[in-house]
Amino acid sequence: MSAYVCVPKGADGPLPAVFCHHQHAGQFHLGKSEVVGLAGHPDQAYARELAERGFVGHSYGGRTALWAPAFDHRITASVSHYGCIPYRYSFTHDTGLQAEFVLPGFAAEHDLEDVVARFGPASLLISTTSDDRWSRGAEKLFDSARGSLGDRVELAMYEAGHVFTPQMRDRAYAFLHRRC
Repeated sequence: MSAYVCVPKGADGPLPAVFCHHQHAGQFHLGKSEVVGLAGHPDQAYARELAERGFVGHSYGGRTALWAPAFDHRITASVSHYGCIPYRYSFTHDTGLQAEFVLPGFAAEHDLEDVVARFGPASLLISTTSDDRWSRGAEKLFDSARGSLGDRVELAMYEAGHVFTPQMRDRAYAFLHRRC
């Protein structure tokens, strides 16, 4: 598997690893090239910013930002920007499920709240907008996460569509700065 490695300018020693999982939005040809600014929309080119800050996932990557801390307790903070739609809201023609997040039988008895409940020490920012289908159920997920994570979970809601604007990124980076 190939990847891009972004190192902050002026780095002169060991640094924490930062994982930046990209969206796909059905444009699989862009992949990781979009987050490093080589292709796609400029609002998605945030890898260099992340190299200085922490773990953020947008859209498909936002779903990964919910699953990774549940199984890797070395992660101390995670930002899920979109991708926070619970399974119970995903069985529609306009969303569906990504195959890699399908665990046989899981949705019959569990949902995304159960995944977040498995977080180790990680803090979570659920970042979402009012006009995005991948954000359905974000407030209910946040309410549930408060039960398992307490004050380690925050919710940021914006009036917008499926975007990751500089304002949204700044809020995510401020969260990471406080939590990492």
